[in-house]
Amino acid sequence: MVQRALVLGKEAPYFAGPCSTGKVLRSTDYFGKVPLVLFFMPSFDAQAIRTAKLFNAEFSDFRKRRTIVLGVSPAKPEILKRFREAYHIAFEIIHDDGGVMFETFKCHGLLGRPVGHTFIISADGVLEAINKSGNYKKHVSDAKKHLPESNSYKLKTSDGFFD
Repeated sequence: MVQRALVLGKEAPYFAGPCSTGKVLRSTDYFGKVPLVLFFMPSFDAQAIRTAKLFNAEFSDFRKRRTIVLGVSPAKPEILKRFREAYHIAFEIIHDDGGVMFETFKCHGLLGRPVGHTFIISADGVLEAINKSGNYKKHVSDAKKHLPESNSYKLKTSDGFFD
């Protein structure tokens, strides 16, 4: 598979995968509609759990900004469901079957092992920012720096993102 480079200011890569409810979420569900924060959790280690909790704590602020937060994990949908229930996580987490999304978004560290990154994608599907910091506290604050205080992007009522 030929990979194109991730370039800020250019179109973000396509993605798709089942979430904890079993529903398949696709980038095309969001691109052209709402800004998106994607954060990758290679495992449910302490840092990933803390990062998920921080995103969850700010979930209402992301909603005010009319921005969707999605996690990405290699864990199976039934495990994602239990994780969301155990930690009361409000946002969806996509199952990355076979590490395709980790590969597409180049979320690998020194030895090729998956690492956590956060991506900010504009409502138009453009890659706005990438956070590769090992400091889990910075992922949420940095994401918010790249989002407007309020998003005036026009949504159709049928989109149902913020009902």
